[in-house]
Amino acid sequence: MEILKKDFVASLPTIRETLLDADFISIDAEFSGLSTPDVRFNNADDAQYRYNKVRQHIQAFMIVQYGVCAFKKTETGYVAKPFNFYVFGGDTDNVSSNRNFLSNASSLSFLRSNNFDFNKLIDEGIPFYNYTEESGLYTTSGGRDVISRHNIVDESTLNKANKGFLDHLRQILASWLQNGTAKPLLVSPNNVSQRKLVYQELQNGPYGGFLKASSRDTRHMEIIRVPDEKRFVKTSKSPDLNFRHVIEAIKDANCPVVIHNGMYDICHTVDQFWQHLPDQVLDFKTVVNDMWSNLVDTKYMAEFHPILRNCFSSSVLGTLFETVEEELKKGGHTIRMGDGFDRYSVNGSPESCHEAGYDAYMTGIIYLGFVYFVKEKEEENQAKLDSNALTTQEKPGSPSSPSSSTTTKDPIFMDASVTPYYNRIFLMRCDIPYIDLQGQETAVGNIQKNRFFLSNIPTGLTYHGIEKLYPDIQPTNLSWNNDNSAWITIRHTDKIDLVKLGILGTEAVREFVHGSRQEEGAACHITSQAADMELLSGEQWEALQAKASKESPRTTTTTTTTTTIAAVAAAPVIPTGGSSYDDLDIPLPPSFTTNKREHSPPTSEEKDAKRTKN
Repeated sequence: MEILKKDFVASLPTIRETLLDADFISIDAEFSGLSTPDVRFNNADDAQYRYNKVRQHIQAFMIVQYGVCAFKKTETGYVAKPFNFYVFGGDTDNVSSNRNFLSNASSLSFLRSNNFDFNKLIDEGIPFYNYTEESGLYTTSGGRDVISRHNIVDESTLNKANKGFLDHLRQILASWLQNGTAKPLLVSPNNVSQRKLVYQELQNGPYGGFLKASSRDTRHMEIIRVPDEKRFVKTSKSPDLNFRHVIEAIKDANCPVVIHNGMYDICHTVDQFWQHLPDQVLDFKTVVNDMWSNLVDTKYMAEFHPILRNCFSSSVLGTLFETVEEELKKGGHTIRMGDGFDRYSVNGSPESCHEAGYDAYMTGIIYLGFVYFVKEKEEENQAKLDSNALTTQEKPGSPSSPSSSTTTKDPIFMDASVTPYYNRIFLMRCDIPYIDLQGQETAVGNIQKNRFFLSNIPTGLTYHGIEKLYPDIQPTNLSWNNDNSAWITIRHTDKIDLVKLGILGTEAVREFVHGSRQEEGAACHITSQAADMELLSGEQWEALQAKASKESPRTTTTTTTTTTIAAVAAAPVIPTGGSSYDDLDIPLPPSFTTNKREHSPPTSEEKDAKRTKN
């Protein structure tokens, strides 16, 4: 069902009723752009550093289409009700938003190639205002409400008087907050420009959402602290025509919210519809948990759930959907579209792909299949362990157990077999492959199957030389730990079985050292010492890391690999996961220069990888 601006307010009760009744809700979004050329991902990014980079990308672009699909179990199977919304931050009859619209040319071309209607976006896109913006709403002398996303006044253009006023404002704000007084802070702006500076300052930086300004009289403004319980409360002037009402309804549904490779989807949702993204990743986690408390990333589940991680050759959205949908049908599960939701067919069509509403539907189908498959396998495993086979005693957390949320929801989606993998958002091309919304990211058990540890690399050997010595598994990405060890990520999963673990051996380097390819070997600094290189699986690396950490520093007899593992374990950053680019058909990166150690340079395909919902 497509909901446009002209229908939004009238349709909101139906939307809300549908979402509140759902067993789970899946979402998807399309964006005006993905990344800026000045901010690039690095495999060694920690959670905070990666979040900083994503935040810069998010603040440059915006959501242009949002898909929401509600799933409900009935006596005859599951009913899916997908909504598709165009979202556009234009002005309305009552509110001016002063928004900039930035885009990436390749992203717009991609959207248009998938039948995106830009005229509909501009004419019928639904406006949006987050809580931070609403708290800074002010009314002009002409009686028009203004909500500004970006800076109203460029500080570099301020005259001496206004610059002095802004500096003084920041000083008294810092002193007032430090004193902790409950009394309002009075500010005396001399003109309209200075009033705008007050609103602008409170929307930005550490104040967003915590402080609120209002006019006390013709000469003074009053700044107050906003209690936590009132930060996300609508103001008296909160517009009815605001897409945030959908996000609020999803929160009130109190059920799992499903994404696929959804770091950008969630960050954009928070920043655009809830509050400005905070500076710190820990604060981001708190905000997301407050907005949606049970978030599920099917990309993370496919890659790391022990029952699922070896089931699929690819975790790309479209590929997973085709596989899981077929398995659901074989298992006797029936899914149909709800009455009035005939925009899409359960059988799908090429024209529907990459429309946010249909992608949300596909994401929900994948999650539904995962939950039932995991539950089925766990029951099979339990039956094998149970000497009496099936017993009459219920297993804790089984589908027939009481729900932890509400009795009207299907409890299988809060089953203990899947909930440990909730609230973890997959990160692409990152050694720490996820953000844990409810805890600290851990190294154990989070190495993808396409990641391998290469030790004993001779000093000076280039990335291009490693390519030549391991030709069967190319293309790969390389992430250096130091001069003598690195992580290899195989980008085509069908080549994982070609990996030969263990010592490389003299035969592999012979022709580059003494044979017909000596010239190539010399150019890449391939020497006889390369024969001692050893390739380990992620599981082997973890086992050796654990062994090295337990060994006494006085131990003198250790293998070369164990010594290398111990050195890597002591490094500030420990690679613990893998690149997601095993799913993409990306050309080989340019060869590394002979004497320079660095990561494989990002390709244009990597910049737009999110389009495939990898």
